[in-house]
Amino acid sequence: MALIDFALQYAARGWHVFPLRPRSKLPLLSKKEGGRGFHDATTDRQQLEAWWAREPNANIGLATGASGLVVIDVDGPEGLKELEAAARQHGGEWPMPRTLVSRTGRAGGFHLFYQQPAGATIPSSQVKGSHVDIRGSSGYVILPPSIHPSGAVYQWVDLP
Repeated sequence: MALIDFALQYAARGWHVFPLRPRSKLPLLSKKEGGRGFHDATTDRQQLEAWWAREPNANIGLATGASGLVVIDVDGPEGLKELEAAARQHGGEWPMPRTLVSRTGRAGGFHLFYQQPAGATIPSSQVKGSHVDIRGSSGYVILPPSIHPSGAVYQWVDLP
């Protein structure tokens, strides 16, 4: 299946997606071209087809907030240790509740996808030196089967 086919399937789920440069994490449409990054994300079939007609190998970005999702980005074994420590410290559930998981392009990395609680605003966070990031009401993640700059393919662990 082509990347556009995956983008259209995600959009049919109500996930707001947009194109990223091939083998990149950067939006396909530059600011000079009027691009607005994850704010361009849509479920509109015609717009998605137009974008992927322009660049069939575009990676797929998911706007988390617009899609009603919160994604925890865990970078390898160090990230898993950080996530466990944070969950235990804050009285959270461990192991974490079962959810949709994808492998990222980073060795041992993965994304955990959760529904954003209704009415909640969950900020995105990225702390230098941390191996765990949150993509909440603003921000985006890369969806399978996009290709990481390293050449590794993003993959679903539990199929959606």
